[in-house]
Amino acid sequence: MVEGMDNENVVVFGIDVSSRKSNVCEMIGQDNVIKRYEISNDRVGFNILLSNLKVFAQKPEIIFEATGVYSERLQSFLDTYHFNYCRLNPLKAKQQLMRFRLNKTDKHDAYGLANSQYIFHRHPEYQITLIYKKLKSLGHYYDQLTHDLIISKNRLHRVLQEVFPDIEQLFSTPKGENYWQCIIKFTHPALVKTAGLDNTTKQLRTLNGIGHHRAKYLAQRLLSLANNTYPSVPMNFPQVGQARDYAQRLIILTSKRKAVVTQMVTMTHQLKHDDLSILNSIPGI
Repeated sequence: MVEGMDNENVVVFGIDVSSRKSNVCEMIGQDNVIKRYEISNDRVGFNILLSNLKVFAQKPEIIFEATGVYSERLQSFLDTYHFNYCRLNPLKAKQQLMRFRLNKTDKHDAYGLANSQYIFHRHPEYQITLIYKKLKSLGHYYDQLTHDLIISKNRLHRVLQEVFPDIEQLFSTPKGENYWQCIIKFTHPALVKTAGLDNTTKQLRTLNGIGHHRAKYLAQRLLSLANNTYPSVPMNFPQVGQARDYAQRLIILTSKRKAVVTQMVTMTHQLKHDDLSILNSIPGI
């Protein structure tokens, strides 16, 4: 709300966003409701909202609560038509609207959002450019992939304790594409024993960066581990397929995460300001 402006002349739209619909309360001055209505969260509903926003010569102030993916559609619509808005943190919104929530309903929440603006005079949210929005989305995706990687690693570790516990000793660290490829090829010690030294060496040669001498060494070590280990299930049990599935999933997740990083680095070079170099210059980053 612009300082010095008469509150009675300021139009505020309070919008309570749900999964499929939104309740809108239009006000001009505190406690002075122009009208209330409900819209669907789609093109039809947003066009109704757009028509009502365009009624006023001066763009109304718009207040809504951040409700995850549901409010992002409304945010995208407002960005497209260059409307400023204030997006409230849910906890902060709850604290600020307590005085207006005599009954907890979507209509009352829309009223509380609009009416509270005349009290708190919130400033509109800073609008970031499209490339930063893309980088933010890629950052969220990277975090999701990392989370999925951790879960898959833990699941693979648990199932390996049943099918081939000692295979985790094959490499210095039980991770990486070559390690996961070994699990896919030699999921159970019976497979290693059946293949023998020469055939195992031949299969290991197909791994990235593995030469003949390294493959032979790994084959000998794999045979030794297969002879010493004691699995709790035979080769035809479901856990063998599960271990392969988790190993394959880890390869895919790692590849996707690497691609996301490459894409983000490429995008940072397109920025007007070299933000990446600035961040890298900060000690500890």
